[in-house]
Amino acid sequence: MLEYNCMKSDFLLMLSSKKSDYINQCLIKPLVKSFFLSRGVLDFSSLKASDSISDIDFKKIEFSYYYDIVMRDIHKKQNDIDFSVKYILTVDPESCLSICEKTGVRYDAIYMSCHPILYFIYIDIKDILSFVRNEN
Repeated sequence: MLEYNCMKSDFLLMLSSKKSDYINQCLIKPLVKSFFLSRGVLDFSSLKASDSISDIDFKKIEFSYYYDIVMRDIHKKQNDIDFSVKYILTVDPESCLSICEKTGVRYDAIYMSCHPILYFIYIDIKDILSFVRNEN
């Protein structure tokens, strides 16, 4: 079980469900995969819940967070830098003001040197609840 005192964020809401693995596999992962493929991103992964932050956390988060958490897998590949783009799911539409033209997914991103390193991807809580209701 996730201990809230080990969370990086003071402001994240966590959803817990006996069906969370099923929801992730059948609803969230296909949405995220479609979003990233439409953007040409092949190497992506979600942050652990304990490492996730919200936009409200930006004022208090140490800059080392981006190196220690977001870019911990960074390495040099030939003459380029290679790392997995990270994402955090959010149910807060205020955190995601951009809309992907190809998928309609609401998102926002943090960039480093013109390259997105962390995406916030919005998923409507109504879509999750509707999915669960339709599966029962």
